[in-house]
Amino acid sequence: MLLGGSQSEEKKKYIHGFFYESSDVESFTVSKNKNVKLRILPAFDETKRGTDAFKTSYAPYRAADPDATNKEPQFTGWYIPVTGYTFYGNNKLSFLSNLTRPGMSRYRGGICPVNDIFAYCYNSKDADIKKLTVRPADSNKPTVAPRPRKWALMNCYMEDINTQEMSNKVVIVTDMAKERFLEDLNCRAGRDDEIITPEWKTYLYGDITDPDTGSTIFTRAYSDSTNPMLSFGRLYVASKPNYLDGRQPWPLGDEKDKILAGRYDICDDSNITRIRTYDEVLELVVNDGAVPYQIIERACKPHGDIPAPPKGIVTSTPEPTVQPNIDAVVTTSESTAQVAVATPTVEAAPNAVEPVKEEPVAEPTKVIEQPEAAVSNAAESKLSSEEAAEYAELTKRMDEGDILDGDELSKLFRYRQQAEG
Repeated sequence: MLLGGSQSEEKKKYIHGFFYESSDVESFTVSKNKNVKLRILPAFDETKRGTDAFKTSYAPYRAADPDATNKEPQFTGWYIPVTGYTFYGNNKLSFLSNLTRPGMSRYRGGICPVNDIFAYCYNSKDADIKKLTVRPADSNKPTVAPRPRKWALMNCYMEDINTQEMSNKVVIVTDMAKERFLEDLNCRAGRDDEIITPEWKTYLYGDITDPDTGSTIFTRAYSDSTNPMLSFGRLYVASKPNYLDGRQPWPLGDEKDKILAGRYDICDDSNITRIRTYDEVLELVVNDGAVPYQIIERACKPHGDIPAPPKGIVTSTPEPTVQPNIDAVVTTSESTAQVAVATPTVEAAPNAVEPVKEEPVAEPTKVIEQPEAAVSNAAESKLSSEEAAEYAELTKRMDEGDILDGDELSKLFRYRQQAEG
């Protein structure tokens, strides 16, 4: 029987680049522009993995053993940290890298090509190559050689914002949002506060994942009180952190087994969460064409076999400060005319990728309300032209609501202090 109307149309489903297409994972990315309600679901009971009971099994949100560092009972696997890239390159790719795997340091070469390219460009003495690590201030183009970013993946049950149907999803939150949320969950209950979860009565919000005593989680925009320009989508249990006002219980009730069985096994990196190998990412980067091929060769040659550049594609190159040597000729796909490609000055590849020095995040002394003027003054006085340009870029990204990682925030605050000092 043929179908007519809307039933006849194929339902297009967006599979985030973090997951295998065959997994059919439904995902939702927390954003400051989307206010939704969701129910974070508990971790699987790993002692039952491989049994029929695994799909509906669950574990408390904390383990019994306290962490050696902060003396708090450790959180279980209801959230999964991952590292990767979104909106990468010309093709706006999203993917996870090997940096996601436990024990992988971003200061070691040979783990992630994009990270190797960033480290190579960042440590370059050639200003035209180094500036590839900074997003162009005069355009909406992404950074050519970005730093790796971190997120957390969580199994949730929520209403689809398009269909209004309730379903299981993997929710993606930024690392910063995850860290703030965990701080909230560590809040201690007061003597007169309601006990949410008897097993965890020490904590104000109890076990937010527990099928019977768990809570509704709200997503809203958050602005840092010390830096109003910094905002992102945040997770809340109540109207504001450290209070119970506005908290809404969400017991799973009669649907508990169905909802628990609908969870995705996010830890399964063979069928669900896709972590791309070094060679897979290298092929993506070469085919994308945003990074000059010569730079890919220099940064990644010690660690893998570089695929040949796609035929008919002219890779972009940094703007040279001196007249370039014209030593390459390619044929474009649109014309048989020959096009000269400028080869940037590229240093010899180091034996090992030098680590990017981390600097402590300094608290800003005050908010700069006119960043353009401040950057201009900085360029004239206390910051070099290169530092002033990077300061302007970071300030612009903050104004646009972009999420800066720890290194970028550290630089922004340091430049700000220098400019004001």
